[in-house]
Amino acid sequence: MEKSRIALLAVAIVAALGCLGFMGVRAFSEKIYKSRDCDFANIDNIEMHARIDIPSTTDCQCEYDNSTHTKKVIFDLDTDDLPEDYIVKNKLVKTNATDIAITDFDFEKNLARFAASKSLYYREGQTKNDRYKIIFDQDAGKIWVNLKYLD
Repeated sequence: MEKSRIALLAVAIVAALGCLGFMGVRAFSEKIYKSRDCDFANIDNIEMHARIDIPSTTDCQCEYDNSTHTKKVIFDLDTDDLPEDYIVKNKLVKTNATDIAITDFDFEKNLARFAASKSLYYREGQTKNDRYKIIFDQDAGKIWVNLKYLD
């Protein structure tokens, strides 16, 4: 009888620790999802909202406008670490600069670079919480992300 109580207590403790661990991971994931600044878990936040995999980066330029709830980011990618099937996996579609609403990116100074690129890929989407637009310039090894939070 004594051994069964000890075994039952051990199972209860393991189950409680498992539940606490699960709740901790969930709370941390929620904190990343709700983070809007450009410092804490920026790449993870964008991956969650824009549903894109951001590979290894060498640099990042980010700005968040609190009045419009918009985050605009440029990632310089480590092109040596870019998977061959990156475009297919992230459902990016080949496009050209004239087909993209460049004003959404507020990077008009890059219009000439976009127009000169022969390898522009684009995707946009919307969920109940956000709207996003992504440009991937394979030649330059850059990703531009415009993420508008809708709440």
